[in-house]
Amino acid sequence: MPPLHFPNGLAVCADGTLVLLESFTPRLAAVRPSGLEVLADLPGTVPDGVAVDSEGEFVVSCYYPYHLYRVPPEGGTPELVLDDATGTQFPMPTNVCFFGDDLATLAVASLGGHALSAVELGVRGQTLFCP
Repeated sequence: MPPLHFPNGLAVCADGTLVLLESFTPRLAAVRPSGLEVLADLPGTVPDGVAVDSEGEFVVSCYYPYHLYRVPPEGGTPELVLDDATGTQFPMPTNVCFFGDDLATLAVASLGGHALSAVELGVRGQTLFCP
């Protein structure tokens, strides 16, 4: 596997596939036996956290700019789902995860302001993978 450029957020898909973010080569990639498979490029961002929703899509938080994206399960163009241009709700978002009885709420940890916020995106989180 080639060197990684600040590997960061990790998540495990329902099938056991490990996905990771690279913050300095802003992209989301799946770890395969053959190496990394790039699922999405995130130019102009510093991605930090990733969670998998019940539809198999990836929710990616970006430390900068203060964005949340969804990436299709098979990869492709990220869809911007939250833009906090002023950093008042999610300043410097880092890790993300779904929580609650129905996994309908996304927790967003933020380095700026030392905050932990919650948002509902209209999707549920993936049930955690346990081999």
